[in-house]
Amino acid sequence: MIRNILRRISLVLILMAALGIYAFADFGPKPSVVVEFDNAGDREYYVTLVAKEDKLGGPYYRMTAEDAPEIEDTTVWNRFLSYEDPDGLVFAGGIQKLTGDGTYDWNYYPPSEFRVLIYFPDTDSFVESSEILEQYAFDSYYRADFDEISVGGNGAVATIPVIRRYNLLWQITAFLLRLAVTVVIESLLAVCFGFAGKRQLWLIFGVNCATQLAMNLLMLTQGAIGIFAFYVIQYALAELAVILVEGLVYYLALPKLADQYYAEGKHPIVYAVVGNLASFILGYCLSNWFPMMFS
Repeated sequence: MIRNILRRISLVLILMAALGIYAFADFGPKPSVVVEFDNAGDREYYVTLVAKEDKLGGPYYRMTAEDAPEIEDTTVWNRFLSYEDPDGLVFAGGIQKLTGDGTYDWNYYPPSEFRVLIYFPDTDSFVESSEILEQYAFDSYYRADFDEISVGGNGAVATIPVIRRYNLLWQITAFLLRLAVTVVIESLLAVCFGFAGKRQLWLIFGVNCATQLAMNLLMLTQGAIGIFAFYVIQYALAELAVILVEGLVYYLALPKLADQYYAEGKHPIVYAVVGNLASFILGYCLSNWFPMMFS
């Protein structure tokens, strides 16, 4: 019996990993770098991220004059091509045009190490972030204030401080929403599997709170990886760890907490696998419909 259960679990995990890696690599939520600009007035400007050439991830690489411009104004494109970074960082595309206070968002495989570069067409001048930055989470948020631009001397490019911005309130809200989805789907499945006792449901609720908190903290702080496939592997390993922990706890505790005799055929380990697989699939669908819920 145990051998058959383990065989089924292995098949489900292999299928989940294969489908999960394909789905996340092509259609799922992607890491992003978001920079908010304040006190820009009514100025028009262009923003991009210049990156270390050997650190570029995804489909981006060092741009050349032969690459098709992402913007209509090829003069701006060529100005970015001609930019020489003091630390050897290179132009990798990803240009956005902004007017006044606005938000720059590189939401498809941004570079893991980069400098924010701003171009003002009215003065034909650049402003760069004063430091090389790194992604610090799956979705990394920054803020820059145009009032803090420092004019460079002796021909040096002007600089602007770019600081990390944490939206703690939204992170907590999004986590609670994800937790609610997980608890609801796994509680409904628990009833279907015959684990409908009050103490059993409280155990499932408590275990999910603990494992989801640990998993979300891990992915929030360790999600900034230059090659996105590494993030997918990390996610799959974290999901596997959750299944193993929950399966062990349920196997040891759920039968003892039953309100009535623990009937044959109710398998806590199989329930842990099916429950996590169901919440994984539902969470993936929700991430496409409501991506901010998973930022």
